Amino acid sequence: MISWNLPIPKATPQLAAIAGRAVGNRVKAHLREKNASEPNKLGGKRTNFWADVARSVSNPVPRGPLTSTITISHPAIYQKLFGGTITPKNGPKYLTIPACAAAYGTRARSWKLRYVQFGRGANAKRALVMADDAKPKRFKTQRRPGAGVETFKQTATAKKGAVMFWLVAKAYQKPTPNTLPSVEDLERAAHEAIAAFLKKP
Repeated sequence: MISWNLPIPKATPQLAAIAGRAVGNRVKAHLREKNASEPNKLGGKRTNFWADVARSVSNPVPRGPLTSTITISHPAIYQKLFGGTITPKNGPKYLTIPACAAAYGTRARSWKLRYVQFGRGANAKRALVMADDAKPKRFKTQRRPGAGVETFKQTATAKKGAVMFWLVAKAYQKPTPNTLPSVEDLERAAHEAIAAFLKKP
């Protein structure tokens, strides 16, 4: 969860609310743009991750006459902003990292797989590979009509022996560039909203 306290100099509760709403809308628009313009690196089924993050942006909450607070409650937003090490939770020994387009956005248990180890010792690589031929899968990825999520189809094929998932004990994820608009962009959205309101007759 990430929250901003947005200070509005010489504001009133009404202007703080207007600025907070403008900032929240700018964040949502930015995240939906990322969802539309940044497909999965491997291809295959889209998870629409950034659209889900956009839906978790809260409405502004007044914190006195000069401040509004906007919160992103999506559990992965902190990791995207700051990066960090990911380790298995709730029992599994390994993380399952998708190795091809067909695996992306799916769970390992949804496939018929077998365990394979490449090499020995500390440098060994572990993987789950296809046990049988798989037919092409066509994905329709719209999740909520009208929520800014693009609908499209893709075909991904996995053949016998194809590596579907790499198994790793942990993985380090770098911060994701351009996760959120810049501070300058958010301040501009707030100030423009206030200026537009004050110009109204």
